[in-house]
Amino acid sequence: PSDAYAKAWDAGLKALSIDEYEPFAPVVLAWVYLWRDRLHDRALAELQKVCDLNPSNASFRSFLAFAQIYSGDHSAGTANLEHAMRLNPHFPVLYDNHYMRGLFHLKRSREALPHAARVRSHMPQASNALSLVAAIFASLDMTSEASDVVAQIGQVSPGFTRRFVAEHLPYRLDEDRAYFLEMLERAGLPE
Repeated sequence: PSDAYAKAWDAGLKALSIDEYEPFAPVVLAWVYLWRDRLHDRALAELQKVCDLNPSNASFRSFLAFAQIYSGDHSAGTANLEHAMRLNPHFPVLYDNHYMRGLFHLKRSREALPHAARVRSHMPQASNALSLVAAIFASLDMTSEASDVVAQIGQVSPGFTRRFVAEHLPYRLDEDRAYFLEMLERAGLPE
């Protein structure tokens, strides 16, 4: 990941040096700020600027929502994803993934179930997405379903553990990370 982040950072800066209004470069930089540097406010500022300049772009709105959810503003993130889904009614499954993360942290896991089903069927190799499905099931005391998803994670990504989640997911708030890890433990994801 460090090489990928460095390349993304360099590409984003180069794109902006060529055209300061290039719209996707700030999104790339914001992702590096969020995932590598954990500079949530800087990432949010970049993404808000891009959305302000491109208010009808569902993708940019969704990236802002993703960052808001990882930054702990779950209500704003889910609202922005709803907006992005209206802008693009044929939205990609990644929207479902982050929307259910927002709902999960708002303690509205039951509402996330249809999104979890879509994520599970369309992203069967995506351990981060599957771990969220398992956590949602665990939060609803759906232990058999949670165990099934954990087994699926073990098959596609045996190194995906609670420790990996704790170290790599860009949660700003300790309580959000702790709640997610608690539900993953309840689901049976290994330490």
